[in-house]
Order: sequence, then structure tokens, then C-alpha cells
Amino acid sequence: MLQLSCDLKYIIPIITFWQRVYSEILKYKPDPVVTNNIVTNNIVSSIHCVSYILHYNYDYNINYYIHLSIGYYIYDTLYMLSRFISDYKQQNKEYIHIVYITHHLSAVYILYEILTGENKDFLLKGYNLTELSNIMLYISFHINKVYAHHVYLNILTDFIHLLWYSYIRVFILAAFMYNSLYSLHLSICTRIIQSIIYSIGLGWCYLLVKRNMTNLHTLIKSKDD
Repeated sequence: MLQLSCDLKYIIPIITFWQRVYSEILKYKPDPVVTNNIVTNNIVSSIHCVSYILHYNYDYNINYYIHLSIGYYIYDTLYMLSRFISDYKQQNKEYIHIVYITHHLSAVYILYEILTGENKDFLLKGYNLTELSNIMLYISFHINKVYAHHVYLNILTDFIHLLWYSYIRVFILAAFMYNSLYSLHLSICTRIIQSIIYSIGLGWCYLLVKRNMTNLHTLIKSKDD
């Protein structure tokens, strides 16, 4: 079993680190302000995702990167909260931000549980699967925002996103959820949090199916024209 420990005094500097990464990337984005901010934050998220996957699969300084992940999710929670407040003031009630915030706080709890509780290896495996499933999310989001005029590229990307995400989040994680709910001695709170994360994944898959159905109708209509 991995020997991990929690050192909370590093969390605030790590949050500041992710904010600095965001600020540095933002300097090189010439797009309009709103799109600029969203795309930049998506790049930060993808950096975190890929970095964790590499650390996990090469078993390199996992304890350090779990702290980085906690800091990242707190940073992104604050970012989503600021977006929600800004949209709310402009009468644009995007409640999807609340879902993201719920997901991120749940992730922070699981990461803290990895550092302080039992079943570290099991929870790390599940966390790695969730990050792995997000790779196409970041790619698809970037293409949708930056290359929106390439219709067929977006349709193809959305389809790959659906296949990749649903395969990992729905089918592979289903076995993981079964083991966590019935086979291991996890706390009730941990099981509830895992169920919340899994349910959010199912909800996102539903939205991906709807998006791909819309794309299919677009393709059919374009052929008819």
C-alpha cells in the first residue's frame, strides 16, 4: 500500500500556483475576454489532468501530486463560483456551475480521504479513471470554443468524446462503484460522495447523447440540402 500523508500548509501556495498558471496562459490568448477566460481555464484543467495521469502511471511522487490536485480543485471551485456570481448578476443563471462546484468539492473530499484514510490504492485507481475519462472533455471543449466554424470537426470530436467518456465513466466505473459500495470497508460518507460523482458522470453522458443526436440531425439536414 502507498504511504501517503496530508500536509495542509501547502494547499494555499498550490492554489496560488494554479492561478499563476492560468494568468500566464491568459497572456497568450487573443480571443474576446469571456471566451478567452473559459478557454484558458480549460487548458489549465487539461494540464492538471494529463500531469496526474502521468504521475499515477509512472508511480512518481503521488503524495505530492495529490496535494497539487486538491489545490487545483479548490482553485477551480473558486473560479466556477466567480463565474456563477458574474452570470447571476447579468441575469444569466447558468446552474451548471453549481454542478461543477459540487463535483469539485466531492473530488477534494475523495483526495483528502486518499491521503488520510484506508484503501488508498483503490481510491487512487478510481480517481485515475475519472481523470482519464476527462481527456476528451478538454479536447472537445477546446475545439468547440476555438474552432466552432469547423462544423464537421466538432461533430466528429463530440462523437469521440461520447464514446470515450461513456465507456470509462459508465461501464468501467460501474465495476469500481460496485466494489466500493459492497466489497470494501469504506465510510458511508465516502460511498455517498462516490455515488454523487458517478451520478454527475451519468448526467454528463446524457447531455453528450443529446448533443450527438443534434449533430446527427445537422448531418442529415445538410445532406438533404
